[in-house]
Amino acid sequence: MVNYEGETVKALQAAFEEAVYDYLAGCEAKGYEPELPCKGSFNVRVGHDLHLAAMLKAKELGISLNDFVRQALNQALPLSH
Repeated sequence: MVNYEGETVKALQAAFEEAVYDYLAGCEAKGYEPELPCKGSFNVRVGHDLHLAAMLKAKELGISLNDFVRQALNQALPLSH
């Protein structure tokens, strides 16, 4: 995590912009693509049958459909933190 400070709004904005510039320059220097932000939610069109099957399985497990899909994604794409 990057911390930046400023005693005025203008100084804080300048520090933020400098941090972004440094990040982008670092990515370019290392040949990396900058990481794009994600908001944490997205819509997926899966069709009626798969939607129904997932909903019924979530109900059977006593969890929400959202939790069921989150668990399935975590199992398929384990993240290392």
